[in-house]
Amino acid sequence: MGLTFVRHEEVLASPLGGKEVEDVHAAMQSEIEAESERLRVAILACNPKELMGFLWGQLLLSQLHRDEGEQEDDRCIEARIAIDDFRFALEYVHAVLSSHPTSDHGRAGALEDVQAVLQLATELRAANKTMSSSHDC
Repeated sequence: MGLTFVRHEEVLASPLGGKEVEDVHAAMQSEIEAESERLRVAILACNPKELMGFLWGQLLLSQLHRDEGEQEDDRCIEARIAIDDFRFALEYVHAVLSSHPTSDHGRAGALEDVQAVLQLATELRAANKTMSSSHDC
């Protein structure tokens, strides 16, 4: 269910006219909006305390893999990317939960539910980065 930005990146990298680029941007925006809605629904299905606890726990665990003061290797770079993903997910979860009454908050607490939120947030963050970098064309 991932986004189709690889195709869009290829199109954006090719020598296109203004209309084609606008069409690609419109398609990318539609995909991001649909992914945002799926993420909102997934967040609201989860128990807020369990969801926030999972994300905070993952953030803290990812900090353990960070080697301060040492030369960056692949493991350190991956840990930094994971930290950015967890931060984005936490910010997004906070925004969704704070903009809905507590009666809208879900009760699901299964690990699969909270992991799905993190996966959707990671995909959305990647899509936003792709969309931002495509404006440089």
